[in-house]
Amino acid sequence: MRGTIFQRTLRAVSARAGPLFQNQDANQTETLRGEVRRVVFANAASGFAVVRMITGGEEVTVVGVLAGLDPGMNIECQGRWVEDKNYGRQFRADAVQPLSHQSLEGVRRFLSANVDGVGDKNAERLVAAFGMDTLDIIINEPSRLTGVEGISDRKAKIIHESLMEQQGVLRVMTFLMSHGATPGLAHRIYSRYREQTVNKIREDPYVLAFDVFGVGFKTADRIARSMGIDEKHPRRIRAFMHFQLETAGDEGHVYLPVSVWIERGIQELQVEPGLIEAAVESLRRESHVVIEKIRGEEAAYARSLHRAETGACAELLKLRGAERIQGDLDAAINSYAEDAHIELTTLQREALREALTHPITVITGGPGTGKTTIMRGIVRILKHNKTDIALAAPTGRAARRLAESAGHEAMTIHRLLEYNTGDSPGLFGRNAGSPLSCGALIVDEASMIDIQLLYALLSALPANARVVFVGDVDQLPSVGAGNVLRDLIASGAASVVRLREIFRQARSSDIVVNAHRVNSGEPPVSAPPGGESDFFIVPRNSPEEAVPAILQMVRERIPKRFGLDPVEDVQVLVPMHRGAVGAENLNRVLQAELNPGDPLLKRGEFEFRLGDKVMQIRNDYDREVFNGDVGRIVGWDAPKKEIIVRFGDRESRYHKDDTGNLMLAYAITVHKSQGSEYPAVITPLFTQHYMMLQRNLLYTAITRGKKLVVLIGQEKAIGMAVRNNAVRERYSALADRIRGALRDNRDGEA
Repeated sequence: MRGTIFQRTLRAVSARAGPLFQNQDANQTETLRGEVRRVVFANAASGFAVVRMITGGEEVTVVGVLAGLDPGMNIECQGRWVEDKNYGRQFRADAVQPLSHQSLEGVRRFLSANVDGVGDKNAERLVAAFGMDTLDIIINEPSRLTGVEGISDRKAKIIHESLMEQQGVLRVMTFLMSHGATPGLAHRIYSRYREQTVNKIREDPYVLAFDVFGVGFKTADRIARSMGIDEKHPRRIRAFMHFQLETAGDEGHVYLPVSVWIERGIQELQVEPGLIEAAVESLRRESHVVIEKIRGEEAAYARSLHRAETGACAELLKLRGAERIQGDLDAAINSYAEDAHIELTTLQREALREALTHPITVITGGPGTGKTTIMRGIVRILKHNKTDIALAAPTGRAARRLAESAGHEAMTIHRLLEYNTGDSPGLFGRNAGSPLSCGALIVDEASMIDIQLLYALLSALPANARVVFVGDVDQLPSVGAGNVLRDLIASGAASVVRLREIFRQARSSDIVVNAHRVNSGEPPVSAPPGGESDFFIVPRNSPEEAVPAILQMVRERIPKRFGLDPVEDVQVLVPMHRGAVGAENLNRVLQAELNPGDPLLKRGEFEFRLGDKVMQIRNDYDREVFNGDVGRIVGWDAPKKEIIVRFGDRESRYHKDDTGNLMLAYAITVHKSQGSEYPAVITPLFTQHYMMLQRNLLYTAITRGKKLVVLIGQEKAIGMAVRNNAVRERYSALADRIRGALRDNRDGEA
């Protein structure tokens, strides 16, 4: 790109920015100059490209972040020669400097290959007419193009706009690089704002923290500080305080007490309290945040979370019109029990009756307490009553399990609500204006639902529908903001049935028995070594001693004794990411033992290999792969640099630059396991994990195992977890809002 006008742009910033698109860890060993002949591959999102370049009469391959390179350009690269096992000798560029189109032939090739409205013939005519001034004339005097044969006013406009856009790309990239943006970040920013990028960032660089995925306050602040914004500038302080609320949901909070919010600002920014308070007042005055009294103290909300909490409350109160099931309800329940050849307990009958007569019902209980039997009965009776039923769960794996257990189609909540992956991402096709057609909705694994998903779900329900939430309130709460299942139970708006009795067949499982022991504050009991059981505790004194024991269990002992596949069937669940028995280290050592092949590609400190077990760590609605989904790498498309991952019965492709949402999954955190079950679970527990040693974490880990659970570690650490029943506080006011609204309604009726 881009003729003499671009050279002027480059010269203007070269003193500050250095070579364009320079990687921070560049290891410049050689300089290579030449002309780009063709672009073999380019990823618009990341800037990674493969080009063929003529240098010294030889055609060579150059790879790297080569943003904006086009045929006909002369470039200068700094980097090193490498020998790729698939593609042979390549020049890996760490920095690239566009020079110019130094020949008429270069200008012609550039126009023909890259500018809309110009083919081979028009490129020849333009170069013949204007020579080396062609690109400047297209940009500055486009009306002159109509004097060239074959170019109309309309085509001249198309050519001008196309080249202007490419000039804009270079101008934006240069601007971003001059302020410390990495190549990948620069491309994400440009993709978000396009030609408005420079103006947007000059106006407020902190907007990046809210608009661009993967950019937090620290990154935006680094760019802002390079632009001369002072550490005490009101805009900087406002942005930090606003960002704190926008990301409070990452910690599970729907709001922050204003006192906590201000204290965080003072500690993090190290500025005077008066500056923080001024920023808070400015955000409130301009309605960027909502501040109101909750339980006697001021609470600060991001607008989106406030809308979700207040909206969920309002939608729940609308669900009062569900029609009673026609006919004799007790007879229908008896008929279900007879046909299924089961004997229902008093509590199970109560749960069925409540779910079939109340608009909002919560059924909660631990493993082996009969939740599946109740859901199956609700579905059968509602079908017989000719009620349209929808079944949903937060994850794909949980939805598949729900469909199998209930004998009725189930889907993820996002699919049920028809998440829009088109022009309006983030919106649901099903909402108050286009509600679901069901008369009843059953939601399984309700402990995983956060406040925003609850609001979206309730908004899409017709007013005469009934909804049944099924889940285990004693498990860990949702990854997202809120404490939805606990709040629903505490609100008084739902009919709540707690299942406590363990069924006879479930009592034969030591997994179930020990899960309930832990949940009631008693330590789990291990089977003796070599005993017949599905639950074992293996003592080890330190994390370093546990690592080889975990390897031996996964690789040899469990497969040999229980006939389970070490990769597909055995899941290591850990409290934390860091440390010897953290997810990061265990993934490295387990991968080396279970899948010691050649790497397909590297991602940070990790390698991805054919056959690897991987997990999606963020919702990807385009691929319909969701946070927590586990799959296997089953293929590698070398020309496209794409790995192929199979999730269940579907395959998804990830370009190497799109793999940031994947992680190795031989070991994962207990939090990431929510909604999933595994044939065998191994969980290390040591006192070094004291920050995470909680009863609900241990309980959740145990209840993930279907055939085998092994705890490995210190008895003291297990005891600490069992005794610590203090649920981590989440700032949420859904239950308070519902109780207040119900009280106001009663007072109004009185």
